[in-house]
Amino acid sequence: MKLRQIEVFHAVMITGSTVAAAEMLNVTQPAISTTLKRMQDDLGLALFISSSGRLIPTPEARALFAQAHAIQEDVGSLRRLARLLAEGKAGTLRLGVVPAVSEGILAQAISQIRSHAPDLVLSVDVLNSHDLVNRLIGGRIDLACVFGDDHGPPLQTLFNTSIPLVCVGPSEVLSDIDCVTPAQLAKMPLATMRPTDPIGRLLSSWGGRKAMPPVVELRSSRGVLALARAGVAAGVVDWLTLSDLGTSGLCHRFLDPMLAIDLKIVCVSAGQPPIALGRAAEALAHAISAHMAP
Repeated sequence: MKLRQIEVFHAVMITGSTVAAAEMLNVTQPAISTTLKRMQDDLGLALFISSSGRLIPTPEARALFAQAHAIQEDVGSLRRLARLLAEGKAGTLRLGVVPAVSEGILAQAISQIRSHAPDLVLSVDVLNSHDLVNRLIGGRIDLACVFGDDHGPPLQTLFNTSIPLVCVGPSEVLSDIDCVTPAQLAKMPLATMRPTDPIGRLLSSWGGRKAMPPVVELRSSRGVLALARAGVAAGVVDWLTLSDLGTSGLCHRFLDPMLAIDLKIVCVSAGQPPIALGRAAEALAHAISAHMAP
């Protein structure tokens, strides 16, 4: 029994005639009659008796109808799901973000995504840029927000902006300084990102400064900020982390010469991104832009 035969049988059972069933399915009456006859031949059952222009279901037809109705309901649900998937409003979207955008920015983006697609399931990983890129290439996430500018093929950039880096520390260290130079930074006890991190790499060669041994190397700008807030050391963090966590108990100064890091939203190159993925990228980009102004 074919799905089309079930659809025709179901329509005839509901409407009581091949003419009405043809109107319901937007096909010709002969097409309905042909499909119904083939179905009866395939099953070896008489499903209808003609009486006064109407088709009267046989006991066998009534026995089949409940299951046929359930199948039609399932097909309808499948079609609705397919439509929602095509519109980016269903399924699962796997996101990955660096810690700098994992709180306020991410919350704002998710709120915007869900306003368009309340049935879309979101899965979010918060990792460093290197790990996120590996997961993206490995097919374990669909979209990533990462630092750095060395993410070439097979990745496609959907959004790119520059995030200023700022020096943070206790007021007694920074209050008399307008902007922090490489020479001034070299004299401070310093907490910084590891050289393998995009921010750490930028800072190690900033302004021609020679690499100075930091007091502490960390994998997270949030950790750098926490040490600076505790007065343990000055640190250099991205502006998004600072604006997200706040400046309470801290002084912050921009660097001179200015230093900024690329923040990108990337996916695996495959032509035009699916609607859900594109919408998520737009929501993240909008939230990032809203947090950019110092």
